[in-house]
Amino acid sequence: MKILKFILMTIFSMSAYCIDVDIQMTGKEVVLGEKFQMILKFEYSGEIEPFVSFEPVNAELVGDNTNSNNRVESRVFFSAGKAVQKKIYQLIYEFQPVKTGFVHIRDIKVDTGGEITKLRSQSLKVLAEAKDLGDFIVRAEVSKEEAYKNEGINLNYYLYFKTEITQPEIRKFPTLPKFIKRFELPKGGVERISLQGEIYKRVLLYKAKIFPEDDGELKIDPIEVTFQYPEMSRTRRDVFGMSLLMGGGRYKSKTLRSKTLKINVLPLPAENVPANFTGLVGEHKFALKITKERILVNDVIEARLEVTGDGALEKFDPPKLIKSDSFEEFDPKTEIVELGELSSKKIIDYTYLGKHSVELSASSLKLSIFDPEKRAYVEKEIQIPALQVFGSGASTTTLSNSVNVSDKPKEIEVKNNETIEIVAPLFSVEKAKLFNYKWINYTITALVLLLLFSMTKFSNLINYKSDNIKISKNLTYKNIHEFITSYGRSSGGLRDLVRNQEISEEAKKYLMDIIENAEKNEYKGKQIKLNFNRKYFVEYAKAQENEKV
Repeated sequence: MKILKFILMTIFSMSAYCIDVDIQMTGKEVVLGEKFQMILKFEYSGEIEPFVSFEPVNAELVGDNTNSNNRVESRVFFSAGKAVQKKIYQLIYEFQPVKTGFVHIRDIKVDTGGEITKLRSQSLKVLAEAKDLGDFIVRAEVSKEEAYKNEGINLNYYLYFKTEITQPEIRKFPTLPKFIKRFELPKGGVERISLQGEIYKRVLLYKAKIFPEDDGELKIDPIEVTFQYPEMSRTRRDVFGMSLLMGGGRYKSKTLRSKTLKINVLPLPAENVPANFTGLVGEHKFALKITKERILVNDVIEARLEVTGDGALEKFDPPKLIKSDSFEEFDPKTEIVELGELSSKKIIDYTYLGKHSVELSASSLKLSIFDPEKRAYVEKEIQIPALQVFGSGASTTTLSNSVNVSDKPKEIEVKNNETIEIVAPLFSVEKAKLFNYKWINYTITALVLLLLFSMTKFSNLINYKSDNIKISKNLTYKNIHEFITSYGRSSGGLRDLVRNQEISEEAKKYLMDIIENAEKNEYKGKQIKLNFNRKYFVEYAKAQENEKV
């Protein structure tokens, strides 16, 4: 037993050091003589300092921020009632191309002391001279242009501009019909960046992680955005007769549409597919926790399986943990928790009822994933501890089955061969009644219910007319996400925001169900009807206003 606990603790501790690295290149093209950057961003809570290695081809490393103090930020969060400190790393490496053609950054690894995270190679094109890109550019950028089916791809839509603009408004969102999508409302402001030798400002319009469901050539839909910028006119000249660009105080409106991107999606190898393949693509960690290992008959064992990784967890079905007729298995409950930076974790809660006495030895559950770096299927192993159920397993008898009420005493045989007496009532209930209250009770109950219903409707009508809270009756995942994040008073995923809001349990249950059904519609292509109940949305929003007061 001690050895088993040691193994489980080792697995949990190793999973704590698993990191999800977000890698970005500043553009897809660079002009010869200009510099470009590779940015790595990840969270890590270990004591050993991460070590990054890579191999540049047709480029030289000319600078980095690995010795700077501003490369690491710290934040504290609570897990299982304990404060845990995590460090947020942002490592920036600056390169300069050697010649025209293509630059490749290969064999990118992040070593955290025994746990090595491998990243896909990065490439960009080196131009002999800069193109005339114009003052405004809208474009889609992906983390990889070639991927396997069900492999995660980071997708960002940016607006690049040189002059000042008003807040851009998205007129048409991308639909991405052949992808499972997990989008996030963009945060942060304007950043400066070099694009083909020219300095631009850019703002993130739309951010998503997508998983291709088909192989072959798939298209990334364009996005359409509208903004305004000041109209510049040549109205004055300086003392030397040179023209000066002066603002006329007027704004012009402009609408831009990004180009359609194409992604080459590779099929998963059809040979040597394991029978236990989960469908997950990319690195994943599995952590299992079981509440009890010994129970009595008719007692319950609860287990939780947490799966963290880069794949489409929405399509991952709960595996069977305990295979024994001595246990009754209830339908597992699943939840996807957003971890930030478009990474997520799937939590599966199992409940088993011990029906008969049994002793199960320790076992292991083997599941397979596909590793795109190794281009092979990799098997993961989950350790299941020994389980034991004590008792005879006979179903318990109820009083209604064992006792017959009659006018005479009844003797019942007990296991210890002793007898007990049950004395029946000495009167009849029907004979004790003076008169029947049935119709009077029905009438009073109906009047009370009608009164309560009328008061509730009237109260809700007053509240609905007096508040300024707006939520469309046509519920979608997008407007639900925007509403809950706008009025939430904490950080985390949608469910965390609802849990932390000071609202009634009925409102929490309604919002949790709406979120779950909206996710199924958005990610799994379901068509579940989302029932609109404004009362609970108003209660959620007003909880934030009451907190501010």
